[in-house]
Amino acid sequence: MARIAFGMSRFGSPAACKDCGGAFARSRFGVDFCGAKCRMRFNNRRTKRGGELYDLAMLNRFGDKEKGKLTKHVAALLDRWHAEDKRERSGRESWGELSYSEQRRLGVQ
Repeated sequence: MARIAFGMSRFGSPAACKDCGGAFARSRFGVDFCGAKCRMRFNNRRTKRGGELYDLAMLNRFGDKEKGKLTKHVAALLDRWHAEDKRERSGRESWGELSYSEQRRLGVQ
């Protein structure tokens, strides 16, 4: 039997929640969370982190003092987020593979 990637298992099959890591049975294809609480916590984390990254990018582009220092600041931010994931999420990643449609939208095929 072919191996199914995380997030792509069949309806009714056991899966691991993308937020808490707990096991649950999928109610339909594409369900990645054991409940609304985990889904909202995961998406809120991603939204908050995206906002922080946006602020850094704008400072890099338009801020006088921070201009051209984006790489250093982004690396520090990514290190902080990775440490948070290790501490608060038992090392589970807070990111996933890009879907085909996301790859096309971002131009990273």
